[in-house]
Amino acid sequence: MCPEIFITEFLNVAAVDQDVQILKVLWVHDHRTADLGGDPAVWVHDDRTADVGGDPAVWVHDDRTAEVGGDPAVWVHDDRTANVGGDPAVWVHDHRRADLRGDPAVWVHDDRTADVGGDPAVWVHDDRTAEVGGDPAVWVHDDRTAEVGGDPAVGVHVNRAAEVGGDPAVGVHVNRAADVGGDPAVWVHDDRTADVGGDPAVWVHDDRTAEVGGDPAVWVHVDRTAEVGGNPAVWVHDDRTAEVGGDPAVGVHVNRAADVGGDRAVWVHDDREADVGGDPAVWVHDDRTANVGGDPAVWVHDDRTANVGGDPAVWVHDDRTANVGGDPAVRVHDDGAADVDGDPAVGIHDDRAADVGGDPAVGINEDRVGDPAVGIHDDRVGDVGGDPAVGIHDDRAADVGGDPAVGINEDRVSDVGGDPAVGIHDDRAADVGGDPAVGTNEDIVGDVGGDPAVGVNDDKAADVGGDRAVWVHDDRTADVGDDPAVWVHDDRTADVGGDPAV
Repeated sequence: MCPEIFITEFLNVAAVDQDVQILKVLWVHDHRTADLGGDPAVWVHDDRTADVGGDPAVWVHDDRTAEVGGDPAVWVHDDRTANVGGDPAVWVHDHRRADLRGDPAVWVHDDRTADVGGDPAVWVHDDRTAEVGGDPAVWVHDDRTAEVGGDPAVGVHVNRAAEVGGDPAVGVHVNRAADVGGDPAVWVHDDRTADVGGDPAVWVHDDRTAEVGGDPAVWVHVDRTAEVGGNPAVWVHDDRTAEVGGDPAVGVHVNRAADVGGDRAVWVHDDREADVGGDPAVWVHDDRTANVGGDPAVWVHDDRTANVGGDPAVWVHDDRTANVGGDPAVRVHDDGAADVDGDPAVGIHDDRAADVGGDPAVGINEDRVGDPAVGIHDDRVGDVGGDPAVGIHDDRAADVGGDPAVGINEDRVSDVGGDPAVGIHDDRAADVGGDPAVGTNEDIVGDVGGDPAVGVNDDKAADVGGDRAVWVHDDRTADVGDDPAVWVHDDRTADVGGDPAV
């Protein structure tokens, strides 16, 4: 029998018209091995073992054990235990213990305690206390107090006060005052004044004036004028003129001059000087100095020093050192080393390696490979893994997930991942990925892409779109479509398509 012969009986499918494109072609060789080409490629040998080659490669043996190599790699043994290696890796044993390794990694033991390691890592012990390590890390003790560290970090103490630190961090104390620390951090006191520190930070005083510092920073005064600084920064004066800088910020003054702030927002006044606010926001005055407010906000003075405030806020002094405060905050010292802290925090060392920690965390090492977050490989393809991840490919298509990150692909579909990140596709469905990022498509399906990102579809199937997107259908089969994309069917066979393909 020639390798070119199609064996439709082997596939147990109906015949198709000749003009129909056959995606998977089956060749059955003289020795009765099945050679199925595609992605994945499958070979079924005389002994009925399935040899699947691809990324990952899968072998199903006579004893019905599945051996899958790749990311994830899965081995299903005679005792029906699942041995999965990858991200995440899962082992399900005869006694029904789930042993998962990955991100997150979970172990559920005979005593029904959950042992999870990863980001976040969770351990639930016999005494029903939860011990979670990671981002965020949570410990829930026998006295029902929660001690959480991370982003956000939450602690609920015996007195039932919530102490939360992170992004955002919230604490509600016994006296019902809200103590919130993080991004944004908010404290609401017994006198109902709001004391908020973070990004943005807000203080509402007894006189009911709002003092907000951060990104954006807002001050609402007793005379009800709004003074906002940051991203966006807005000032609304008593004469009802709007002076706006931000992303986007728009103000139309009494003289009908257009005062526009946005993503390169422009104000054109009666004297025709350009006053631009946005991201970045720029004002060019009569003396030709640039006054930029926004994200970042920049002022370039007569002495040509750059004074930038915002997110990030940067000051470049006469000695050419950069003093940057914000999120991230960057200081470039006289020795030319960049010391950046914030979210993300970036440090550029004397060896010019970027050591970035945050969300995303980026490290560009001397070999130009970043681990984790950003790696620029020899072929100049950006391989960015993090939350968010960005890659710029050879075809100059932007594959971006950042804060905010936007990629415009060749089909002109906006692929945006950030905080929040929104992509509006040609069908006008919102595809949002971020931290947290939520997209509601036209069929009212919740498509949440974040860390973690979860969507619940109309059929009540779990649709998790993020980094490891998973769909669990009504028949309890796992349909994971992302990187990696995995389908686990009722017969417990793994059918993985994507990157990797199984």
